[in-house]
Amino acid sequence: MARTRWADSGSDLHPLPAGPAADGLWPESLEPLCTDHRVGISRTFPNYGGREAIREVEALYLESVADARSYIYVENQYFTSRSLAQALEQRLDQEDGPEVVLVLPHHTGGWLEQATMDVLRARLLAGLKQADRHDRLRVYYPFQPGLGEDCISVHSKLMIVDDRVFRAGSSNASNRSMGLDSECDLAIEADGDETREAVRWMCNRLLAEHLGVEPERIAEGMPEGGSLIDVIESNHNPGRSLRPLSIEPEAARESLLPDDKLVDPDEPISSDYFVNRFVPRSHRATGRRRVTLFLALIGILFVLAAAWRWTPLGDWLEADRIAAALQVLEDPVLRAVALTAAFVAASLLMVPLTVLVVATALMVGAWQGFGLALAGALISAMLAFTLGHILSGDLLTQLTGSRVERLSKRMSERGIAAVIILRLVPVAPFTVINLVAGASHLGPSQFIVGSALGLTPGILALTLFSESLYQAVANPGLASLGVLAVLAALLIGGTLGLRRVLRSSR
Repeated sequence: MARTRWADSGSDLHPLPAGPAADGLWPESLEPLCTDHRVGISRTFPNYGGREAIREVEALYLESVADARSYIYVENQYFTSRSLAQALEQRLDQEDGPEVVLVLPHHTGGWLEQATMDVLRARLLAGLKQADRHDRLRVYYPFQPGLGEDCISVHSKLMIVDDRVFRAGSSNASNRSMGLDSECDLAIEADGDETREAVRWMCNRLLAEHLGVEPERIAEGMPEGGSLIDVIESNHNPGRSLRPLSIEPEAARESLLPDDKLVDPDEPISSDYFVNRFVPRSHRATGRRRVTLFLALIGILFVLAAAWRWTPLGDWLEADRIAAALQVLEDPVLRAVALTAAFVAASLLMVPLTVLVVATALMVGAWQGFGLALAGALISAMLAFTLGHILSGDLLTQLTGSRVERLSKRMSERGIAAVIILRLVPVAPFTVINLVAGASHLGPSQFIVGSALGLTPGILALTLFSESLYQAVANPGLASLGVLAVLAALLIGGTLGLRRVLRSSR
């Protein structure tokens, strides 16, 4: 499989080197739990480039869940797979179904994952909880005292079913791993006492690691056919342990996050992907053309953004060059109007907003630069918002009942708060956000007020910092360096404060 991937990338394949037998590769210090046993391989490959999709990873998950008798133990970095969650819900709803134990990270690594994958996880876990009519579901996270806001990072991708199936590999319990990413898992299915004991012992070792006890204690507390939940809860302690994970979705993020098929897709994304999932079947002929046009426009904007950053176009953004061009206007009011107009035009042409704000402050000073930059940013935002509304207003009308329409309505319900969050933590270039917001149900007044509130802190910090930086370089001294140090501390403190808010709101 590794060689196939290498060849698919366009690289040359070399002959396989002669190597030692498998016995020579096994570490002498590690005693194997079982030997001479057949190992199954399950794969995921997307339907791409004319190649048929392979979804063996998903099939093995679903068959293992359906065949479970006593317990299902899942330890995974993510839990966002719709198909796996639905299969578990069905088993939890049955009177004679198995126990389901999930070990997941308290929260995923960064704020972006926490605002997306963790919210999707909370949605699915809420569904599992609702289906758990017989109290057979437990969701834990590994706890270690003294970590503060940090947590033990669960990066495992494994499942144990009874004492019969053990699987481990690369696949996450996510939609991507079921159909979009390329994955490979290995699985052992016990067919005798030796392999059943090996699977059982592996489960004991994992639980012992999480609970801070010896594997023998786990084995004593859970005889064959015993309760996995009972042995975990009987070994709780103040130190290293497994603790219950809150599965209530956070309201603000839940209402803002798009459909999971956008955040965690299960197949390669194209214009047809969006049409098939978001456009009602009766409107697909027209919807495909409109969605393709809209996506093409956004694509052009991204290309422009890249061009300003990585091509000689960026040389046009030098403050001295722009200031020299504005000197022909002697009237300060006309200069301010011209600078604002230039700001708006450059922003619509995808010049990075941060660059424009800094250049404006260096040309006219911090406070005047702040006013002009904020005015230019709001005018540019409103123009792009209006353009998005004109281009896609009719499209949204055709998408009545679709996921896009429901998402748009959720954005309008959150209104100003949604726009503030997008301004404080942008997930796409400035003009792209404005264009997409215009295509939503968001009202113009909500958009402009949210933009003003969300943009003001960042633009103010940038303009003040830019002026102080210039003074520190042009006229170095204790005063200018002191002001620069204070502003830098405020910026760093604000960044850390925002990070803390984002973490605390997960």
